[in-house]
Amino acid sequence: MRKDTRAHRPDTNPGGYCVITETIPPDEQRPGVVRDDGLRILVAVNSDVVRVGLCSIIQQLPLTRQVVGHGSLDEAFTALSHSRCDVVIASAGMENDQLTELRDWARSEETKLLLLLSDPSHLLNRTAALSADGFLMEATLTTTAVADTLSRVHAGDLPVPAELTRELVSMAQTAANRVPRQRTYLTARERQTLRHLVDGLSNRQIAAAMDITEHGAKRHVANVLAKLNCPNRTLAAAMAVREGIVADQG
Repeated sequence: MRKDTRAHRPDTNPGGYCVITETIPPDEQRPGVVRDDGLRILVAVNSDVVRVGLCSIIQQLPLTRQVVGHGSLDEAFTALSHSRCDVVIASAGMENDQLTELRDWARSEETKLLLLLSDPSHLLNRTAALSADGFLMEATLTTTAVADTLSRVHAGDLPVPAELTRELVSMAQTAANRVPRQRTYLTARERQTLRHLVDGLSNRQIAAAMDITEHGAKRHVANVLAKLNCPNRTLAAAMAVREGIVADQG
């Protein structure tokens, strides 16, 4: 299939829409670079500056097939009803009902949902409860950070920026005296896995640290989440610190 190798720039109109079609930068026009099966990414962010900047970053990544931006979730839902999408990046500051609807849609379509936060404490409790597939920080929207986050979420990991992990730990420690203590039994390997979750490691990194397969790491993570009754790794890490689970059993 012939590729369009012409340069494209993100275009915007008063409706807040921008689209960047599939392109291959000149330095990537070489054998071995295959983008036919790249990711289709939708960005739903109300800030024009952030949305267009993020679209521009994503467009440059080898894993991107197409990126489309919208200034509201209403516009995003309209677009999603007509086209397939692999990853949706949405601002965490949008209406709660819309974000919940977007999460439910993403689950039904097996689409990954990344939430974009303006700062580590921004709507943290609400966004954590949404059980997103990962998080991005506006302050660290570098090419490297975005590429790493998209690669990890596509691989099945739950990418959480270090700033957000530290904020979760801080909140958990502050709430420690206000929350009744609950003791949870974990095996030695599950305790080790939980420590790695607190450190923000991905499944692949956990597997390397524990000298096991990535499948084994995923199984340990799933067991930990089930025992702690947590929907995702972020909340499990926060609970571990808040309730002293790792310290108690380590």
